[in-house]
Amino acid sequence: MNVDRLHQLLKGLFKDYTWEWIVSFLKDIYGLEKSLDLRDERFSIIPCFSNICQFGDKLTCVKQ
Repeated sequence: MNVDRLHQLLKGLFKDYTWEWIVSFLKDIYGLEKSLDLRDERFSIIPCFSNICQFGDKLTCVKQ
C-alpha cells in the first residue's frame, strides 16, 4: 500500500467519519452552542509543540 492510499484511508476514517460522528454526538448531548464551546475549549488547551499547527482561540472558525 503506498503512502497516498494510506493517507486517504486515514483521512476518510478519521476526518470524514469519526470526526463527523463526534460532532453530532456532542450536539445531541450538549446542544449546538455548548458543543462548539466545548470543542474550542479542549483544542485551545493543547500544549504548544513545534510541529503542530496552532489554531488560536477557536478551532470551529478554521476553514480548510
